[in-house]
Amino acid sequence: MASTTKLFEQWLEKPREDELRLIPIGGLGEFGMNAMVVHTAKTLLLVDCGQLFPTDEQPGIDSIVPDFAYFEPFADHISAILLTHGHEDHIGALPYFLERWPVPVYGTPFTMALVASKLKEHGINTQLIEVGDHDRLALGCGEISAEWIPVAHSIPDSCAIALHTRQGIIFHSGDFKFDPQPIDGRKTCVDSITKLGKKGIRALVSDSTNVHLPGNAPSESLSRDGLARAINNTEGRLFLATFSSHIHRIQIALELAVKDRRKVCVVGRSLEKNIANARNLGLLNCDDSIFIDSKDVEGYQPHKTMILCTGSQAEPLSGLARILKGEVKGIKPMQGDRLVLSARPIPGNDVPISKMLDRAARLGMETSTAEFEPVHVTGHAHREDAAQLIDLLKPEYVIPAHGTYRLLQSHAQIAQAKGWPADKTPLLEGGQCLQLFSDGSSKLAGEVPTGTCFVHQGIESRVDARVVRDRLIMQGDGIIVATIQLNKEGHLVGEPSILSRGFVILNDDEAYSGLLKETVRKTFYEAPPEVIKDRELLSELLRQSLKRIIRKTTQARPMIVPMILEAKSYS
Repeated sequence: MASTTKLFEQWLEKPREDELRLIPIGGLGEFGMNAMVVHTAKTLLLVDCGQLFPTDEQPGIDSIVPDFAYFEPFADHISAILLTHGHEDHIGALPYFLERWPVPVYGTPFTMALVASKLKEHGINTQLIEVGDHDRLALGCGEISAEWIPVAHSIPDSCAIALHTRQGIIFHSGDFKFDPQPIDGRKTCVDSITKLGKKGIRALVSDSTNVHLPGNAPSESLSRDGLARAINNTEGRLFLATFSSHIHRIQIALELAVKDRRKVCVVGRSLEKNIANARNLGLLNCDDSIFIDSKDVEGYQPHKTMILCTGSQAEPLSGLARILKGEVKGIKPMQGDRLVLSARPIPGNDVPISKMLDRAARLGMETSTAEFEPVHVTGHAHREDAAQLIDLLKPEYVIPAHGTYRLLQSHAQIAQAKGWPADKTPLLEGGQCLQLFSDGSSKLAGEVPTGTCFVHQGIESRVDARVVRDRLIMQGDGIIVATIQLNKEGHLVGEPSILSRGFVILNDDEAYSGLLKETVRKTFYEAPPEVIKDRELLSELLRQSLKRIIRKTTQARPMIVPMILEAKSYS
C-alpha cells in the first residue's frame, strides 16, 4: 500500500457504520508523543497521549504535545483515552487534552497513580478507571471492547491493548519485549497473545524503537550484574541516576545497597513520589530503614551510602543536576565517588549528557562504566521480539509505530521478509488515516490535520511555532531594532536609531551602525506616500531593506524589528 500525502477530504464527517479509522497523531516518524486515534461510527478513542521532550532547537519550551485538531468536530462523541503504560511519552500530554475534553481515562494501577499525580498538579479532574491484567471492558455505547494484555517493559503494569471491533481485532503492543527473567515476574503473556492470534487480528500496531538491533532484547536481570560490579568497585559514594518510573531498576539498586550495607538517599521529587506509589501498590519491596535524608549523608562513611537520583538525561532541574551544582544540602561529590547513568540516552540528549559527565569528572567523580556493562538494558523489543509478535498474531496488517521513519521502515521489512506484502505494512506517519471496513476492504484515505503544539509551563496558552522560530533566530544571529520617529504629517524627525544584541557586528560599531541608519533613511525617503501612511507596510519595507543589506554585508540573518514611533510635539 503506497503512502499518500493527500488530504482526507471527508475527515470532518463521522465514520460510516462499517468504517474504522486508524490515525496516528504522534509517535510515528519520531520518538515520543505517542498517540493513536481509533474512530468508528459510535466510538472515538485515543490510545496513549504522550509528549515529546524539546531539544536545543526549541529554546524556552518545556514540552511538545500533539495537535488534537481532529477531535474538534467530534467533541461530543469522544469515548475515552486508553493507556498502555505510564511513561511520559505515552501520558505526558494528558493534561492538555483533558483540560479541553475531560473524558474517562483507563489504565492499570501504577499508570493511574502516575496520571492522578500529574492531573492534580494541573488542577484537572476527570474519571480515572483502573483496569487489571486481562480485563475486557466495553467502551462508549459498547461498539468496541478493550482488553489489557500484560507485557514486559521498563515500568510496572505495562500492557498491550486489544481492541475488539466490528472491523476485526486491533492489537496495539504499546512498548514491550519478551523478557524470560523479569525482575517483577511480569512476562509478556504469550498465551493470551496466541489465543488472540487464533481469533484473527485485523491490524497489529507494534513498537519499532529497537527493531534495528539484532536478536532478542536482553533481560532486565542482566543489569543487576553490571550494577553489582559497579558498586563493588566503588570506594566512595555511588551516585546512580535512572528514570524515576523505572521501578524494576530501583528495586535492583535497593537490593544491592542492602547487600553492600549502604544507606540510600533519594534525590528527585518525581523519584520520591514514584517510589511511594510503587510501595503502596506492592510493586517495590524495601524497608524504611534503608533510606536516609540528604542532610544525614555526611554522617555516614562514603562507602556506606548510595545516592539514587533523577537526571540520567541531564535534565536541568533533576536531582543529579542540582547535586552537581552544589544545590542539595549535605551531598557534595568528591574524589572516589562514582556516577553511574543507568539509562540509555534519549536521541538528542548526547551533548548535554556529555557536558554533565564532564562536570562530574571535574568534581573528582569516576564516570566511566565500560568495565561494568551492562548497567542498563532496554525495555523495547529487538528484531527477533518484533518478529515473534508477528508470528504469534499473524495479523492482516503490520503497522510499525513508535520510532523514526527508518525504524518504521526496518519494522515493515521484518514483516515483508515473512511474506507480508508492502501494501499490508503501511508506513503511516502523523495524520495519515487507514480506513478498515467490515467487509474486509481497506483504504489509505489521506491525511487529517495534525501537527505539534509547543508548551511553556509559565503561561496558560500554547506557544506558536513562530515563537520558537524567532527564539532560534535570536539565539543564532541576534536581534536588530531599528527605530524611527514620525511627526503628525508623516515626516521623519531626527536620526533613525539602531540597537543590536547578539549580532555579529557589535552595537558600538559606529561605521556599521551608520550604514544601517542610512539604509533606513534612504528606504523611508524613497517609499511611496501610500506606504508611509500605512505603518504595517512601512515597517515591512524597512525590515526587508535592512535584511538585504545585512545579508549582503555579513551573511547573517538576525531578527529585525522596525519600530515606528510618533514624535512628541512641544507647544
